[in-house]
Amino acid sequence: MRKLGLLGALLLSSSGCATLNAIARGDVQGAVRSGAHETGSIAMAGVEGKKESDRVCLPMKDQQVPLGEERAIGGAIAVGLTDRNKAHFFIDGNTEKNLATLAAAQKTPGKVKLPDSERNNLNAYLSQVGRNLASYSPRPEIVWTFGVLESPTVNAFSAPGGYVFVTTGLLKMIDNEAQLAAVLAHEIGHISGRHALKNYSAVKYKQCDFATTGGYMLAKGLDMAPHLRQAAAYAKFFSGGNFDLDSKDMAAGLISSLADGFIDDFITSGLSTPDELEADKYAVELTTFAGYDAGEYEKLLQKLPQGKDDHHPAMADRLKAIGAVRADLAAFAGKGSKFDNSAQLKVVKK
Repeated sequence: MRKLGLLGALLLSSSGCATLNAIARGDVQGAVRSGAHETGSIAMAGVEGKKESDRVCLPMKDQQVPLGEERAIGGAIAVGLTDRNKAHFFIDGNTEKNLATLAAAQKTPGKVKLPDSERNNLNAYLSQVGRNLASYSPRPEIVWTFGVLESPTVNAFSAPGGYVFVTTGLLKMIDNEAQLAAVLAHEIGHISGRHALKNYSAVKYKQCDFATTGGYMLAKGLDMAPHLRQAAAYAKFFSGGNFDLDSKDMAAGLISSLADGFIDDFITSGLSTPDELEADKYAVELTTFAGYDAGEYEKLLQKLPQGKDDHHPAMADRLKAIGAVRADLAAFAGKGSKFDNSAQLKVVKK
């Protein structure tokens, strides 16, 4: 079945009062005349609304997302992806299960001290390795956030703005710090290359298009279905030229809509093959410059399960590309030495 476009959805969802009144009176011919007139009015308003949408929304497709917006939407995406993976943060003393401590942490960020434990030490270790790698990346200025998620799924993912998470399922398969570093560097590569922001910009454009066109029609007094009326109410956040997700006036529903739209697209399609290969390139480069043996990345990749829903390129293509990057960096390999602290991983392997 062919999907309706935005204007078609608005047309079908708008109800004409004169048409409904004529039907209620039993005046079929009057209903037809009223319906034709109202449909024409709706269509005209829809065309004009689309022009306004193009003026407001089209520039968003090519604009670089500011760091403040990237960090804000990235936080919402990180929370959403964690929830979709049915995972919990692998820490003690300040988790979503401990609401009192979490509330205190939100009121005084940076001032809540986590108790000393194997889980918290693992998160601190992960953060230390990750931030060291990020310092070699093109975006060292980001406030990078690394964490472990308690989940049997073998996975690692990142969100815009510097959020990187690794599951306990994947950590169980990691043999040494060089392999851990490569996983983190791959995700750092996605963020450094702004790969996910291309998907986010597309989702933001669609939301802006829907809201702006609908908002124009709503301003013309045309009635709409409740979900379209709500979307149209977001038009004001796009029209001012300063799209600030951190504003105290920003609608929480719009942030959720943007994050959910991105996550749905990400889960369905993943990132592009060029983006994944570029992230692999970053993995080799960052680990090499940080003094790790990048060959450990190839060993780890060949151990990972290849599921039917895996959106990464074929393993043979990845290994070939990684080998080429390693050859280019041969002069730098082995120039540093890294003490292996991967004994910290024992807490997930018990």
